[in-house]
Amino acid sequence: MVEIDAGNTFVKWRKVLSGGSFRYGKFETARLNNSNGLFSDCYGCAASSDDVLISSVLSEDQTRKMISLLRQYFLGRIYLARVVNGLAGVCVAYEKPDSLGVDRWLVMIAAYRNISHAKGLCVIDAGSAITADFIAKSGQHMGGCIMPGRKLLNSALSINTQRVRVSEGQGGVLDFGGSTEECVGAGLQHMVLGAMSRLISVTNRMRFSHVVITGGDGEALLSLDSGEARLLYIPDLVFVGLSNVHELGGLIEV
Repeated sequence: MVEIDAGNTFVKWRKVLSGGSFRYGKFETARLNNSNGLFSDCYGCAASSDDVLISSVLSEDQTRKMISLLRQYFLGRIYLARVVNGLAGVCVAYEKPDSLGVDRWLVMIAAYRNISHAKGLCVIDAGSAITADFIAKSGQHMGGCIMPGRKLLNSALSINTQRVRVSEGQGGVLDFGGSTEECVGAGLQHMVLGAMSRLISVTNRMRFSHVVITGGDGEALLSLDSGEARLLYIPDLVFVGLSNVHELGGLIEV
């Protein structure tokens, strides 16, 4: 089985190996326009009989292009995730449930289905954008929020100011900086951690029991004081959701 998480910045994949272990890979989403060898580490030298499960927030055209590429190398069935309201007991708050990002839906399914005895959840996906969704004990999605992540905030500063520049990954966890680069790093850290602290405060006020964090920047949030709520970091939550939805028959064969 191969699971694919196609995001706005990266396409990430996870191959399920014998014994329950995994092999991982990723490439920049922009490289879909130059498709040679993108999944070479995944399929090896010969066509693979693996089934492929896909989560994609890309345009319909980009998703079709990726599926066409996958058909060249995978002989198994290809499945695409679409939001199915009510699956696994999770009821989406949106008036039009299918307008919810499929990646947000998958992490909600994964968290709700796999964290036993939860008395409500806040699920935070910290990637290029940061999303947070609240799910009651009943499975009712209460709603959520979307905000720019560190890289988007950094990009906004670089684009809209003449002399403020900082390379990605520069600046550690700082209260304040001694150079422009360090000041930007500290400022971004304050903005992201401040927003996360407020979300955790909302979680506690609602008497929800867990804050579940995933995404490439998620591990940096583990230092936060979570109050009464339990803080969990699960890096592969989209993949877990894909696998869960497939088990429940909720994916579409394409």
